[in-house]
This record gives sequence, C-alpha cells and structure tokens, in this order.
Amino acid sequence: MWTHFCRVCIDEHLNRQDESAIFSCPECREKFVERPALMRNITLSNIVRNFLLNEPRKEVLSDPSTSLENRKCSVHNERFTYYCPADATCICVSCILVGEHQRHRVELLDEAYERKKTALKKAFKKLTTKKEETEGRVQSLEESRRKAQEKASGEAERVTALFIDIRRLLDDLEKRVLSEISRQEKEKSLSLSATIKKLEIQKDELSMKMKHMEELCNMTDPLTVLQEPENRT
Repeated sequence: MWTHFCRVCIDEHLNRQDESAIFSCPECREKFVERPALMRNITLSNIVRNFLLNEPRKEVLSDPSTSLENRKCSVHNERFTYYCPADATCICVSCILVGEHQRHRVELLDEAYERKKTALKKAFKKLTTKKEETEGRVQSLEESRRKAQEKASGEAERVTALFIDIRRLLDDLEKRVLSEISRQEKEKSLSLSATIKKLEIQKDELSMKMKHMEELCNMTDPLTVLQEPENRT
C-alpha cells in the first residue's frame, strides 16, 4: 500500500471495514482480503517534522518585492516550504503528501535557496573571470589595432613624401629636357637660316650671270661678245 495518509485517519478507515473483512485503499480502491500492514513513511515523517520546526520562521524567506500569492501554492493554497529539483519548482507540504511530487526527492526551501545561491556565486565568479579575460583580450586587440593604424599612417606619409619628391624630380627633368630640345631647335634653325641666306645670295648671283650670258648670246656683234672678260661668263 503505497499511498500516504495520516495514521489516525487510515486506522479509522480500516476499522470501519473490519466487519466486512474486505479492506480497500481509500485513494486507489485496491482491495485486500487481509487488513494491510501499515508502514510509517520515514521520509514524509521527516518532512513534516522539519516543516513544524521551521513553521515559526515563515517570514524569513519572504522577499518584500514578492507578492503573497506568489509565495503560496496555487493548488493547495499553502505556503511554499520545499523545492523539487526534478521539476525545478517550489512546492508545499501537500504537494509532497498528496500532490504530484509524492515520490520526488525534495529539499527544504532554505537549503535549496542556499544551494542555488552557492551555484549562482560560483557561476558569477566564473563569468567575472571570463569577462575580465575578454576585457583583457579586447584591450590587447585595441592596442594592436592602434599600432597597426599608426604604422599604416606612417607608411602612407612616407609614400606621399616619396612621390612628392619623385614628381618634383620629374618636373625638373621635364623642364631640362624641354629646354635642351628648344636650344637645339634654335641652334639648328639659326644654322639652317644662315645656309639658306648664303644659298639665296648665290642664287641671285647665278641669276645675274645667266641673264648677262643670255644677253651676250642674243648679240650679233662678234667684237662685243669676244671682248667680254672670261671671268664674267
């Protein structure tokens, strides 16, 4: 017989069935030909004892920010005094005795509270360490980024200065080359101009000689032609 009842109540129930010699469980209705032997549930007995011992401290765990309704079982309207790790929920005594948590392992609310706080503190410490490590890594990466930016900025300045010098040198070289080309062109032009002028003079002289010779050729007087000096022909 695995159901749970008050010892006085179950004895009275079985006593009423003595005459019929047929016994039954008031909850599951299982029948017995002999009066079943009743066994004390040590676990529930300890729970009740702890409950009674902790009863004067009913407000110790109360949080002013938590409403009274939230601190009571909605099924049995009793104050939460235990915690069921299997279902991760707060429960009352009736939840253990006649409710859904009859065979679950339960903890006193104070004990579960302290255990949860210890776990939270441990988790908080771990997260704090991880946060500090993350912050350290972020600082390290930011320092690396700053150095990389400074290096890139320095290289950009050096390259800019280098190309400024290169452009200045190219400008100077361009000016010198163009100046040399202009000088050579002027020199060549002057030389050609002098040659052309000389040839023009020669051409004029030749034209005059040719005209004179043409006149001699047209003369009919032999003496005049023969008396003309040879150097003029």
